[in-house]
Amino acid sequence: MHDGANQLIFGALLEVKAAQERLAQGNNERVGAALDRVRAVLREVDGEIKRIIYHLRPPTLDALGLPAEN
Repeated sequence: MHDGANQLIFGALLEVKAAQERLAQGNNERVGAALDRVRAVLREVDGEIKRIIYHLRPPTLDALGLPAEN
């Protein structure tokens, strides 16, 4: 998997941990904000993974004369 996607997933995990800690401390106002950030990061992960998949095209296909689908 691409480094960017890995970094985004790690960032989401950190935000989840922060939300859990805030819940444990009873700081519920900040939990919502942390979860909103997780949601935003996961949307970025989705976009990054789609971009990676889109760009996956084995060079062998070109060598076989199979055109890229647009």
